[in-house]
Amino acid sequence: MGGVFDRISKGMRAFENIVGTIGLLGITVLVFVQVLNRYMLHFEIMWLSDFALYMFIFLAFVAIGLTTRENGHTSVEVFVDMVFRNKPKGQKVYGILLLGFSLITVLVFGSPTLHFAKKALQYPQYGTLVRWFNTSWLMESMLLMILLPAYHLISRMYMETMVLRSGKGPEGR
Repeated sequence: MGGVFDRISKGMRAFENIVGTIGLLGITVLVFVQVLNRYMLHFEIMWLSDFALYMFIFLAFVAIGLTTRENGHTSVEVFVDMVFRNKPKGQKVYGILLLGFSLITVLVFGSPTLHFAKKALQYPQYGTLVRWFNTSWLMESMLLMILLPAYHLISRMYMETMVLRSGKGPEGR
């Protein structure tokens, strides 16, 4: 089980890192080319702006999964420090409960996202400025980017639970 899980996790990490890197570089190049076209050549290519905007939206979705994977979301730890000051096991349990509540939140948002993704598959939506550009993929990718945080939360809950059960001290964060 551990080998398959590790390979899936490594694959997910590679996917997120590659998509994030290529997307960020792509958006930078698109915006730079658009600025050059607009101000130096006085020629605007309309679909470059739209595509850069759509890629930016997609990368905002990717960032949700990345920050969940890296535990980079903002958290308030005053309560944990007050209640579980010298109780590392209590801090671990509290952390697992927070991960569970986060998973519930992601799943609550996943339901309407699934509905929107199904509609996008059934009825394609096209861009406003560039009529031939199908924008339905944004709704479909939003579903994928809701599933990624759910995956990361489940895997972190599993890992934290295994550490708690093994009796080892809390991991450094």
